[in-house]
Amino acid sequence: MSQPDAAADDPSPSPSPNPPPPPVAWPEDGALTREWVAGLTATLDWCSRSLPADRLPDVLPAALVQRLVLAASVILHREPNLVRVDPRPDQAVVVVGDVHGQLHDVIFLLRDAGFPSDDRVFVFNGDYVDRGAWGLETFLLLLAWKVLLPNSVFLLRGNHESKYCTSVYGFEQEQQ
Repeated sequence: MSQPDAAADDPSPSPSPNPPPPPVAWPEDGALTREWVAGLTATLDWCSRSLPADRLPDVLPAALVQRLVLAASVILHREPNLVRVDPRPDQAVVVVGDVHGQLHDVIFLLRDAGFPSDDRVFVFNGDYVDRGAWGLETFLLLLAWKVLLPNSVFLLRGNHESKYCTSVYGFEQEQQ
């Protein structure tokens, strides 16, 4: 299998800008694009490197977070509990597990493996949050990819997406 052409479909952020990015706005037509996800990625990357956590709402308004979570929720509720991934012969499948709020690792992984597309399916095996410093940011980025490419991104629930684990291992506290 050949390496993905990262430059051809790279919606990753460029190096973090010095001034803060403007607040992220939901697309006017309601449809996410690769460019929108790239902008969200750049904003999350910048915020994680340049802002204290309590300032995230300055550039990622609560209303936007709610819309993203709702859009993803509609898609995820339509999926069965057991998701079958049956790739075409020419389709790559990337399986990722236990990112635990490591936003920078997820961004690197997406760049390195190639971004989700019709030809590249991603299966995220849960444990998106807890332990790492950027659980919310990581989870929102994965939700954005799910909304953009619902048939190419699969988000499986891990034990760290349970009420018990999020209260014990830090995600619940991260939200306060």
